[in-house]
Amino acid sequence: MFLKNGANDFIKKPFSKEEFSCRVNNALEAIENIETITNHSNRDYITGLYNRRFFHKHMKSYLNDASHEGESLILASIDIDDFKKLNDTYGDNVGDKAIVELSEILTTTVGRKHLVAHFGGDEFCIVFKNTDHSSAFDILEKIRLEALSSPILTDEKKGIIYTILTYAMWGVLPIYWKQLGHVPSDEILAARIFWAFWVTVAFIFVIGGHKKLFADLKSLWKSKKAFFTLMLASYLITLNWFLYIFAVTNDRIVETSMAYYINPLVSMLLGVFFLKEKLTPAIKIAFVLAAIGVGILTVSYGAFPWMALGMAFSFAFYGLIKKTIKLNALRGLALETLFVLPVATAFYVYLFVIDRAAFTTVNIETDGLLILSGAVTALPLVLFATGAPLIPMYMIGFLQYIAPTMMLIIGVLMYGEEFNRTSLISFSFIWVALILFTASKMAEARKIRREKVSNPIAYSKKQ
Repeated sequence: MFLKNGANDFIKKPFSKEEFSCRVNNALEAIENIETITNHSNRDYITGLYNRRFFHKHMKSYLNDASHEGESLILASIDIDDFKKLNDTYGDNVGDKAIVELSEILTTTVGRKHLVAHFGGDEFCIVFKNTDHSSAFDILEKIRLEALSSPILTDEKKGIIYTILTYAMWGVLPIYWKQLGHVPSDEILAARIFWAFWVTVAFIFVIGGHKKLFADLKSLWKSKKAFFTLMLASYLITLNWFLYIFAVTNDRIVETSMAYYINPLVSMLLGVFFLKEKLTPAIKIAFVLAAIGVGILTVSYGAFPWMALGMAFSFAFYGLIKKTIKLNALRGLALETLFVLPVATAFYVYLFVIDRAAFTTVNIETDGLLILSGAVTALPLVLFATGAPLIPMYMIGFLQYIAPTMMLIIGVLMYGEEFNRTSLISFSFIWVALILFTASKMAEARKIRREKVSNPIAYSKKQ
């Protein structure tokens, strides 16, 4: 009778204390087990937060209660930027630590008044009950700032260091190529392609990325358009390397610095023509100022600065093409050099046949520098691939001017290249143009960021 009416146990008189104690303990243990099972079914095992199942189960009652009581409900969705890249780069353990770190920030910041749920992966959800928009926004901003201060969730300082090192290395590369001034530019280029390929492939195998490299190659082969597009990009960067090496070894380092100063403006110009991007008034003024600077230099030299513009446009077209192909920087270098490797190898064989090769015929220092040209090509890209994903794009745009500035200083102070008053005036126009350009892009990035945080729904509709 008792069991039929809902009891799960009963005891008859007379009973012993031992029997009664045992029955009570079993009942309490059963209750604990039921609570544990219920908790496990409602909670995420990694973070301890409520899971997607619990959220969907109780969201309907939240909505009904809010409607009945006339209270507000605010729903906020949160995820971790570049979470897949974090997992791929540092492993799943670090990814789990990042999820736990963010869940702890959410728990301590939001408190028990509101519902915090882990939907899975890097996705979290918060339901603010009876809270106005301003208070909810303040809590979300606090969460964002706490996340930014976390060494696991963001590693911006390390990203800045790696990116600065990248541009600094590119900035001092003229010194390296100057040591090979006695070697013809075409042979330096062939050596750079040949050794860059083998050094990059060797490094990819060492870090265990060879499977992804083969997967990238198979993917490219399946899409003929992507295959031949990357091939075009590889020949464009080869042209850029040749012009750069030729300019450095022929005492035109100042001109190379000009090329990489104006490159961002040229890239933006190509974006207008090919990607239908719009120019802000500030960037239009920047273009006019840069054009005046180039014009002054053309008149003063008495010749068109084709070397600088050739480098700027070849690199800008290369960047434009690479936007359409998503490849890791290191594996991308391996594949790009693979496309031109047969030509470089054949050219080197030709140089040996006609007895014009400097490699193995001049001295051991020359041989070493030619072999290491592969490493000095690959190493900055490794640093850039590591650092660039950790910092905002506008910061990369600002830091990129380190390289041409160092080139200009090296060309003028170390190698005594001409930089007279006319050159200063010309470069001043370009520098002012770059200040306007960078300030405009930074303001645009901040505006987008504010829109994304303050009104994510409206922002997503724009996209």
